[in-house]
Amino acid sequence: MNAVSVIYRAIEQEYSKQIHYGKLIGALIAIVYIVYAIHTPQEFHIISTVNLIFHEAGHTLAAFFGKFIHFIAGSAIQIIVPLIIAGYFFLRREFYSSGIVIMWMGQSMVEVSVYMGDAQRMMLPLLGGDAVEHDWNTLFTMLGVLNYTDQIANTIYFVALLIVLAGTGLTLWSSRSENVNK
Repeated sequence: MNAVSVIYRAIEQEYSKQIHYGKLIGALIAIVYIVYAIHTPQEFHIISTVNLIFHEAGHTLAAFFGKFIHFIAGSAIQIIVPLIIAGYFFLRREFYSSGIVIMWMGQSMVEVSVYMGDAQRMMLPLLGGDAVEHDWNTLFTMLGVLNYTDQIANTIYFVALLIVLAGTGLTLWSSRSENVNK
């Protein structure tokens, strides 16, 4: 077999893949929902409730590790959980599922960036009301970077959007399959 026939077979295999329309429709629904959630972070979204559960669980798990770890663990766990789930799917070569979860991770990071951006103004409603400390106000004050709140939040927001784009690309790419009828 010569090099030309090897290249021809590789191209033929790649172009013989067809779009799996069920996956494509699912991907488009997920993309529209994630984009909507990103553009309306102050509104209620079911995915925000899931993020909040993981956020609060992070605080609970880290309650005994000092103030800094306790405060950062909420946002960290909120992002790490979807990262672990996406990694699990990726290692199993389930790229479609991994892409969907990567989009979720990016959306969760957008929410964290909004929370970070509120560190100086402290206008977001918090669980526990006025009796609780604002995580990012406390953290940024401890780190001496409270004056850079907007720059940090905007950077995290930009990275989050890149992650959503990567998840979107992986999801759309993996909507193709070699055997649609399987």
